[in-house]
Amino acid sequence: MFMKSPFQYIALIFLFTTFACKKEIALTENEKTNQWIYNSLKHDYLFYKDIPATSSLNFNQDPESFFPILLSAQEKNNRNYYFSYIEKKKTTAKFGESKSTYGFEFQYYTFSGSISMAIRVIYVHPNSSAEKAGIKRGDWYYAINGVQIVKSDLEKFLSGGDIVLSKGKINTSYQLTPEKTVALAAATDMSADPIFLDSIFTINNTKVGYLIYNQFLTGPSGFSDKTYDTELKSVFSYFKSQQINKLILDLRFNGGGYISSCQLLCSMIVQSQNLGSLMAKQQYNDQITKERGLTGGFENLNFYNSKDIINQNVNLTELYIICSSATASASELVVNSLKPYMPVNLIGTKTVGKNLGSYEITSTLYNYILHPITLKLYNSAGESNYSDGFIPTGNNYINEYESGADFLPLGNTKELVLNRTLQIMGLSSFLKSTTVQNPLNGKIIPELNSVYRKGQNMIFRLE
Repeated sequence: MFMKSPFQYIALIFLFTTFACKKEIALTENEKTNQWIYNSLKHDYLFYKDIPATSSLNFNQDPESFFPILLSAQEKNNRNYYFSYIEKKKTTAKFGESKSTYGFEFQYYTFSGSISMAIRVIYVHPNSSAEKAGIKRGDWYYAINGVQIVKSDLEKFLSGGDIVLSKGKINTSYQLTPEKTVALAAATDMSADPIFLDSIFTINNTKVGYLIYNQFLTGPSGFSDKTYDTELKSVFSYFKSQQINKLILDLRFNGGGYISSCQLLCSMIVQSQNLGSLMAKQQYNDQITKERGLTGGFENLNFYNSKDIINQNVNLTELYIICSSATASASELVVNSLKPYMPVNLIGTKTVGKNLGSYEITSTLYNYILHPITLKLYNSAGESNYSDGFIPTGNNYINEYESGADFLPLGNTKELVLNRTLQIMGLSSFLKSTTVQNPLNGKIIPELNSVYRKGQNMIFRLE
């Protein structure tokens, strides 16, 4: 019989004691959270193979600093933005729910005069603090509480307490001069209706439907609320009852949203003979594809069946879309999905180029919500080649932010971009033609845009 020496027993006791001590070392909250983040992305992230090895990661850092380090350059767009993002549960309303806001969107500009920076209002949400203060599209503001603004003041225009804005006007030398002050009441909680404006123009016996749709939201309380989808169907029921001949879909302020709302919108536009056909395809990483048992590696998205949408389908043979540098994601999916079925005419500026999608990952154990890129989108022809954005060409390219034109009210047929669209449609001879004369002379330079920044939920990372 083999006998252990006292030294062997001592060695065994030492090993067990060391192991027990290691087990008693508690992980910090950051380490626990970051381990969950890491494991979630290793399973769901479309580019999970690019995630750095654990040996190179600091799991004890703040989760909001840890998350971006895991992201792949494959999702980065040409502005060095990453589409995946993380948010805290306790400070952020769910997608589509009400949030505190003054209720207006704006474009930052730099100037060559004594007033070096200002914002120009792009649009104002109905029933907001901004509307009640008399703020209008096209207004220029250059100071908050008497202090001239800088780029870092962007957040101060989004939400906060009572403030006083200094309003200015452009002189003939393209400099901003003081005009008056405007008292703006504190931001309020509101959920902006994505259906900003809908109307019908009758020009030379041609009925043109016009819709400004600012986000693909199902309803004000989140995905299970279908209030906005129902409202969207009502708009198209009206368009159909009025027998519109053409449609202008204004997505220049639309940074995306739910794919299901995009599916609804496209189904109401496409020719009725194509209802029920393949609209788009979603591709996940190989792990998710295997788990879901996806045939051919794709999950199909079809247009609605005729019986479900016949009262709203306007049966169009072509589409006109107004777009901009804030047009992204589900908005671009509309373009790509309808291209195989009809000519899609783009008017405006280059879109963001987000041919990717995501779903929310959450846990009751951790105080964060993850929105990693989890899928890539293709149309029925297998095309997904718009990562650099869709670009309007020739006369279709027009940038309202770089023009010297007034910002007329949205929906006014003389408004710069809408008027250009009507010209392209061959209806301009019945309207006052708007042209861009001497655009800003290079003395006023467009900078940041609140619609672009808020719409994309992107992470900015310099390398």
